[in-house]
Amino acid sequence: EAAASVIEKLVSGGCRYSDVAVIAGDVSVLCGITESCFARHGIPCFMTESVRMESSPMTRALLSLLRIPGEWRRDDIISLVKTGLTPLTEDESCLFEDYTETWNVRYRTMFTSDWSFNPSGYKIGFSDDEKETLEKVNSARRKLIPSVETFCEVFDGGEADVRTVCEALVRYVDESGLYEAQEEHADRLEAAGDRDGADRERRVWKNFCKCFDTIVTLLPGVRTDADGFSSLLRYAMTDTGSGAIPTGVDEVAFGSAGSIRTGEVRHVILLGCIENEFPRSAEDKGFFTDADK
Repeated sequence: EAAASVIEKLVSGGCRYSDVAVIAGDVSVLCGITESCFARHGIPCFMTESVRMESSPMTRALLSLLRIPGEWRRDDIISLVKTGLTPLTEDESCLFEDYTETWNVRYRTMFTSDWSFNPSGYKIGFSDDEKETLEKVNSARRKLIPSVETFCEVFDGGEADVRTVCEALVRYVDESGLYEAQEEHADRLEAAGDRDGADRERRVWKNFCKCFDTIVTLLPGVRTDADGFSSLLRYAMTDTGSGAIPTGVDEVAFGSAGSIRTGEVRHVILLGCIENEFPRSAEDKGFFTDADK
């Protein structure tokens, strides 16, 4: 808000939007907030660099999914739920999280079977409200777990061909409604005024498909476990980002200190100037440690 106020004062004094640059230490943390704020103030803005795919809820969902096969840890399943891109509503997500924490639900057999314990914990008998809550929790489990289990079956033998894993991920996105949920997330960003963020989110699945194509093309017939495929996918994502193309000639440039160009800029606004964060403290990445020296 403070940056937007400064920009408005500069423009009212005769400055052009293109004469202003906003620089942050970590753009991925501030991009959505900053762009939404500028949109509310009617300030045209474009991001000068790509945003890594890891910042997208879809990316967090798929990486959480890849951590589930084998141990079926509750934390990994809850991480998937918290992306907001599962078939569960907000209330169902809360009930699911509370119940699995109350009864320490873990392992595949516990997640794939109907639950019968009291949602309130160790207690004799069920009240009508508790019976209703238990039914809602089991309904949420039936909505969430079957598509997760179908994906995990790919790794029942420990390892799977990378092509098979990619195909299983595509099926999961289709069967779980993840793609539709991602589109709805993009629509909400656009409604909030973050058009660039919405465009980036709509390109995430296409970028994933490119990553899958790269993995299958470069590693034909290679078998790996879920952790190994997750590492491959992360590596493929390092060269795949979602950037924005300027929509006009008079826009505020927003980017990180390491990549933004300010040759024609007359005014620079710095965001997040916190000690040891921006600018970062110098790091000695040499071969010798202090003890060696």
